[in-house]
Amino acid sequence: MRLPERLLIAHFWHPPHLIPLVEVVPGSATLPHLARQVSDFCAACALEAVVLNRAAPGFVGNRLQFALLREALHIVHSGIASRRWWTR
Repeated sequence: MRLPERLLIAHFWHPPHLIPLVEVVPGSATLPHLARQVSDFCAACALEAVVLNRAAPGFVGNRLQFALLREALHIVHSGIASRRWWTR
């Protein structure tokens, strides 16, 4: 990579028109002010930016969503609640 100090990930939540959240992930060599600039840009676009300390597989948001999904599936599978509860 020619300019690793300019590498930064902006991971939008889906659907972005319903969840106005962006995970901002600087690389190990990213200039410190870039995350702040991207966060300011997100704020100007009515998006909430969350700056992560480092990249993680699946990012933070997706991991939380899948944890919730796993628990909901367990509740239905174990007979605690019906599938109708989960789909409301």
